[in-house]
Amino acid sequence: MAEQQYVTVDTKEGLDGMRAKPAMYLGSTGVLMQGHAPRALTQMAQEVISNSLDEALAGHGDVVDVVINEDQSMSIIDQGRGVPKGPDKTFDAVIRSCTAPHTSGKFDDANYAGENTTGTHGIGLKATNAISKKLIVEATCASSTVNKSGEIVADGGFVQYYIEFEQATVLEAKEIKRWSKKEAETEEVKTGTKITFWPDDTILESIEWTLNDLEPRLEASAFLFPGVEVRLEDRRSDVERSWKYENGLEDYISNMSKGESLLKSIKKPIVVDTLSEVDNYTFKVVAALVYSDDMNSIIETYANGVPTKEGGPHLDGFNAAILKAINDFATDKKLIKQNFRLSDVTEGLIAALHVQVPSKIFETEGQTKEKLATVQARTATYQAVYQALSNFFYDNLDAATEIVEKTEAARQAREAAAKSRKDSKASKDAKRSKKLEISSKLKQALSKDPKKKELIITEGDSASNAKRDKMTQAILGIRGKIRNVFELTLAEALTNEEVSTIIGSIGAGVGSECKPEDSNYGAGIYLACFDGETKVKSLDGKSYSFNELIESNTKELWVYSMDASGRVVPALAKNIRKTGDRSKMVRVTLDNGEVIESTPEHLFMTVDGVYVESQNLRSGQSLMPLYTKLDERGYELFYSQADGRYEFTHRMVARNVHSLEKSLAEERLKNEEHHANQNSVQVHHKDENKLNNLPENLEYNTAKEHWNHHAKDGERITRYNQSEERLDHLKDLHKEGVYNQSYFGNNGYNGSDRHKNDLKNAHSRGVYKKDYRKLSEYNRSDDHAKIVARTNASEKHIDSVKRSKILMSVRFLIDHSMPVDEYHYEMYRNKSAMRFKNALEYFGSIDLMIEEALKTEPREFEHAKDFRFSYDSDRKQKNQIAKVVRKILDANESVTEDRYNSEKGSRTPRFDRAVEKFGSYENLIEYASNYNHKVVSVEMIEYDDVKPVYCMTVDGHHNFFLDSGVLVKNCDADDDGAHITALLLSLFYKFMRNLITAGHVYVIVPPLYKAERYVKGKPEIKMFFTEQELAAARPTLNGYDIIRYKGLGEMDKDTEAFDAITNRETRRVVQVTIEDAMRAAQMMKVLMGDDATLRSAWIESSIDFDEMAYS
Repeated sequence: MAEQQYVTVDTKEGLDGMRAKPAMYLGSTGVLMQGHAPRALTQMAQEVISNSLDEALAGHGDVVDVVINEDQSMSIIDQGRGVPKGPDKTFDAVIRSCTAPHTSGKFDDANYAGENTTGTHGIGLKATNAISKKLIVEATCASSTVNKSGEIVADGGFVQYYIEFEQATVLEAKEIKRWSKKEAETEEVKTGTKITFWPDDTILESIEWTLNDLEPRLEASAFLFPGVEVRLEDRRSDVERSWKYENGLEDYISNMSKGESLLKSIKKPIVVDTLSEVDNYTFKVVAALVYSDDMNSIIETYANGVPTKEGGPHLDGFNAAILKAINDFATDKKLIKQNFRLSDVTEGLIAALHVQVPSKIFETEGQTKEKLATVQARTATYQAVYQALSNFFYDNLDAATEIVEKTEAARQAREAAAKSRKDSKASKDAKRSKKLEISSKLKQALSKDPKKKELIITEGDSASNAKRDKMTQAILGIRGKIRNVFELTLAEALTNEEVSTIIGSIGAGVGSECKPEDSNYGAGIYLACFDGETKVKSLDGKSYSFNELIESNTKELWVYSMDASGRVVPALAKNIRKTGDRSKMVRVTLDNGEVIESTPEHLFMTVDGVYVESQNLRSGQSLMPLYTKLDERGYELFYSQADGRYEFTHRMVARNVHSLEKSLAEERLKNEEHHANQNSVQVHHKDENKLNNLPENLEYNTAKEHWNHHAKDGERITRYNQSEERLDHLKDLHKEGVYNQSYFGNNGYNGSDRHKNDLKNAHSRGVYKKDYRKLSEYNRSDDHAKIVARTNASEKHIDSVKRSKILMSVRFLIDHSMPVDEYHYEMYRNKSAMRFKNALEYFGSIDLMIEEALKTEPREFEHAKDFRFSYDSDRKQKNQIAKVVRKILDANESVTEDRYNSEKGSRTPRFDRAVEKFGSYENLIEYASNYNHKVVSVEMIEYDDVKPVYCMTVDGHHNFFLDSGVLVKNCDADDDGAHITALLLSLFYKFMRNLITAGHVYVIVPPLYKAERYVKGKPEIKMFFTEQELAAARPTLNGYDIIRYKGLGEMDKDTEAFDAITNRETRRVVQVTIEDAMRAAQMMKVLMGDDATLRSAWIESSIDFDEMAYS
């Protein structure tokens, strides 16, 4: 029997204030960063999830389900006691919980099993409801009544109910079922709550949930509440995730510190998990921490399950405890002569702290709870952490001594940095300061007010010569790539020319002693290959080595490429060039026997769409493939993974390059006289070479024009085809029923039995007469128009249209090897077609829908939804299936249901669903056979002499297929700039992180293209920063030359470089966040370090190797 507990809620005010100022309660409603949702949207989910975690924390349920629905609504389901409904037949309690701010919406402390909660105390559920268009609560809870004294008391029974809100308005409220006390004693009643809400797009800039925001929140919930499983289901893309951590924060810190160089004597995180009593209140304090050799610290704090990014008394207590514990131990063991500072003991610290505060005294500063305000939390945390760390130090003397030694090194580095900063600021001439002598390449700003000055760091001298405001803008040109700072200690950094130049020029200090207010630039700091024998596959039917291309002075080459949606497309490769000389190379051998040599850092695309450096490839890894073959007539076909079928190369090229020519051919088709079997446009090879698919060799013809190209006596045949004699002959053939498919073209209907019957019926009605051309005159007459209008308004016609739109939707699913079910039908249906349930009711069964659809012609139509994202998720799931099937095929085994199901992982569909997704067993086998190219081996090679290495640039898609059938990234000149930006961000993250947190660091976004024309002899230039911007502006750029920038250095310093770098009115900048810098630093540390195991771990975490077919 479910446990009996009930409580009422207190009401204070409505939701108008929340809707008027949503940011006050939930955070920003705008999109602050690409790829992320508004903070308020994510916080809406967090508030509801917090209520579910309350119940789990109190011992009611151990699973919380979060479901993102296709329409961007979200459902959150728990196994708790259910949100109270209200006494008897009323819904007072749930209405107040959802509409009245500053009501707890919780169970009273006297009855609530858990003293510590994760809730918002009057804000959470109400705030979510206020910023939603609609919110639905479905719950099963204890029922209650009002006794003679007017008190609300539990009556021993249970009630299941449904209530729907539009903010403060109740749209519908109903009871679903009741259990009496007697029934509840004999029947197991499962309580719980399901809350579904639809975010309001009139308040939020975007209502599209992003997993970038949700997954860290949900994973943190699982870490903070050991034993609670948090499950996510994204029905937009079939993504499913779950998190459950038995060891809580210990597991969290272990994951967070992966890739860091930890102190050798600390094998696993130090854990604090204890109760702490203060003022008769009991706190639960949980913490986990490790030390790395990094200069900076990461301390994440939480209170009652909610992130407290701004800290609070619990963080103060934690810092005080760790400082005193280390100082006391070091002094007792006579390891130091003077006490450490807090900045010394926190250097390299990676820690997480979670304090559960009794709900009666839980307070926060600000409505979003980002800073804990409960003062007793300081003492509670201090007591717990100090005692636990002291015990650990004396029980683990080696680990404690190593921590003290690291802390002492941090103090010495701090003092050296302070001295360096003091010397740098005190020195006014180059003779007295080596720092300023090194910084001679710094073009200083003349203003004496640091708050008005900005520093622009550029790559090379040419970009640093840009026109600038000499009073307020300083420019520092970096020659080449700076060293990777993760390899440097602070002492090494201060002796390295490039790094010390930057640190010395800024003058703010380093590490924890970095003070943004001391910066010389208070207005901000702005951060503006293959070997010669490798062959590239060309669209002319041949393959060329880089040596051949260079020797023949080839400037451009049409190649196979891949666009952002994963479709093979034609692309023009330019700037074919030698990029340098290298002695170290990587040799990659594929399963088709092909051998590729490249520079270690060159990027290969995996089947998951992720680029991986060649040096980080591993045996068995699957690369993005290009499979081609010839049909019986000699035309080349390539396998399109996006569509799951082979496609003619010449049609793909013409479709992508000659869209205008196709439109012109279609216009000619409308105006020419031709037969029914010539009612199409076709792609023609000008030189008759079916393998030469270069765009200049292809043209669109009408079928009649194409026939004339290939017929030996085209004019005679054309005259005959247009003659009355030919028409009479066709009629005779129709009557005899011998006009077969070869006469009408291979379109499924022409030449079919159905077509023959239609023709016979037409003859029997006398439709075919010699004066049939008079029909066209009648078709344009008013009498005909009236008949058409009357027909269109008839029930029979309307019913026919409904039927047609359903069937063309179903036919689309069949043609694209997708199951005919509600999900796929609703995703891809004709925009005007009825919904799936109505369509099913119309036909009576899915089988009949499929049967009738197969009788229709495939047709293009406007879909109800933009399904490009869904195609991506569909492709991803197909690849998961293909990995399993390909592994079985490579083992020379038969792909049977039992063999497949025994090999697949938990997230891969079952065999029957896999076959259903591909449409047939044969399609599944073909897709898997063309799924990938497997890496057989990866060897590092060092030649005695250097070898020239080459590459080329593919604008737009930035990749190309090699002759071996694998996709690689091109070597844009921009890549160097991006690499240097990552190195600079790593520098700031490691040594001057406080400048980032203070918002002083920016990245200048370089333009990708310029459109240039000359007006009266003077250049007129427009800059474009994205492909989309250029595409949108193309109609207005007639007469302009469009050029892709290769780097800032090639810009005119007085115009282009000025507008892109130093002109505050025209340049584009992005403020760097600590997360941006952290990702850059981690990437550089892992991918460019000496530890191959770190690179391997990064690849494991960044690429989906789950259920990898090769191990």
